[in-house]
Amino acid sequence: QWAVSQAASSVRKYRRALLAEYSKIDMEHLSTIPFQFLHRSASACYKNPETAIVIYQLFYSDGQENELDQFVNELERYVSILNSKDNLSSYVWKIHASREVETDENPYLFLKNNDLYVFRFSEITRLGG
Repeated sequence: QWAVSQAASSVRKYRRALLAEYSKIDMEHLSTIPFQFLHRSASACYKNPETAIVIYQLFYSDGQENELDQFVNELERYVSILNSKDNLSSYVWKIHASREVETDENPYLFLKNNDLYVFRFSEITRLGG
């Protein structure tokens, strides 16, 4: 257990170090942000690019618009907590997907020669801006 705790602490410190030049937040407050969001944001800052960009691709189907909006609102909240500087931007890329074909065929074989989904439209929105 100590080794896991030590490793987790080391990872948190590393993520903080990656984000330090891109966020105005007191790094001690990063614990209020879910690990996956923190990880993706910090990964965009790896090797100190002049501008770091995080893009969340969100695929959804008809009837999932409410869940999609709830998730985007959550991401907005995390972006707000992170309080990015001008050199870190976060975006949501909403992609509408419709399953067009129902088949009893092995899906792996079917997908070699057929499209299972049709992507009808998409929208890219900047978070926190």
